[in-house]
Amino acid sequence: MNAVSMARAALILALPFQGTELSGKWEFKVDDGTYEERLDLSVSGNQLRGTLIAFNHGYFSRRSTEAGSFRVEGTVQNGRAAARMIDVSNGSSRDVEITRRGAYLLLRLPGRVVGYARPGTPLVHDGEGSGEALALAKAVMGRIYQTSSQANGRGSFVGGRTRLALCANGEVAYDFSDLVTVPGNSSGATNDAGSSVSRRGQWTVVLYAGAPTVMTRELQSIVRVESRYCPHRSSRPTSCRGQ
Repeated sequence: MNAVSMARAALILALPFQGTELSGKWEFKVDDGTYEERLDLSVSGNQLRGTLIAFNHGYFSRRSTEAGSFRVEGTVQNGRAAARMIDVSNGSSRDVEITRRGAYLLLRLPGRVVGYARPGTPLVHDGEGSGEALALAKAVMGRIYQTSSQANGRGSFVGGRTRLALCANGEVAYDFSDLVTVPGNSSGATNDAGSSVSRRGQWTVVLYAGAPTVMTRELQSIVRVESRYCPHRSSRPTSCRGQ
């Protein structure tokens, strides 16, 4: 997942769902082919049973190793399944909700939504011609989204900031930084440590599992934090260039 996954999850949670058939084989794959999940479900009456197996695939070697195996158990009502995923290796479990959106299946975990497609069906499609994709692009274009946290006490400080800028010219700027300050050995002295990561690329709106989603393509990584951003919460879309 990339830096805009929180926007993707929020959008998916807000959209209506269609379709009722949950049974059968479903797949989730990352773009570079290094990870996939295979979900096999069956429904009998209102009882749902199935398995989810995750695989890692070597990028160069293409060697496959199992990354996780789960049993899926639950009940179905009105096309939705309230279920548990049980880790075969240790017996731990988590609650999930399974639903359909059109041709796709959605598995909802706390803070995360994963889309699955039938084998051979792509999860991502071009958003051109979609009214929902256009509406999302207009809503986020030229905007900055930021989260930060900090804590201090006894002369020490720790804090971090994540910032995402979706520029009107199609550029994306993602920056993360953290800082730790602790008292030094002598009076008034401090020891500081921190790091920063910056990434630049392009963004567009696609249809992911049938829902409009912001997707980015990274062009370069930068080891320092830059200060060129779109004006915060600007009233009109602006470009990042030259600012």
